[in-house]
Amino acid sequence: MKRLVLAFLLVQNMVLCYSQQVEVVGVPFGISIEEVERILDNRFSTIGKYKGSDVVEYRNGRVGNFFFSTLQFYFKPTYNGNIFYKSWFCENYKNDTNKLKKDRDSIKEQVASKYSYILPYTNDIGFKCYKFGVSKTNLVGEISVSVMKKEQGLFPYDIYYLELSYEPQEFKAMDF
Repeated sequence: MKRLVLAFLLVQNMVLCYSQQVEVVGVPFGISIEEVERILDNRFSTIGKYKGSDVVEYRNGRVGNFFFSTLQFYFKPTYNGNIFYKSWFCENYKNDTNKLKKDRDSIKEQVASKYSYILPYTNDIGFKCYKFGVSKTNLVGEISVSVMKKEQGLFPYDIYYLELSYEPQEFKAMDF
């Protein structure tokens, strides 16, 4: 039993150490919420910033060449405290699906220059989306589209969302 516990801790420590070598927008995965805030408070405006126990959210920031209205960084509990493990970026489009598609394709081209595996698919609302990584079994992120129909919300028009999510894997850093 001691060997099993020791092996588990050793593997978890190796994963944690390795995940810190991978980063997104200059933030290494596997670091604490305080460290992430220190880095991102210097990069993004803290106006409208929200901090919860498992998420830090910024408003209106650039990631590489692209603007996102919402930037979220997620944390999960470990024996070393809450560590950074996932990011999610989102931009909204009021009925402008042409601009959304252009921006989606631009992000896809940037992703394709860094990752060797791009898996296109059509989501349930009819938009082309992409999962990306280094192979079919090692996907690291996703470019997706969602919608809030005017019937669902408070607005007299549909709002479409372009989303980029990224989770740590043993791959290249994502800097956009």
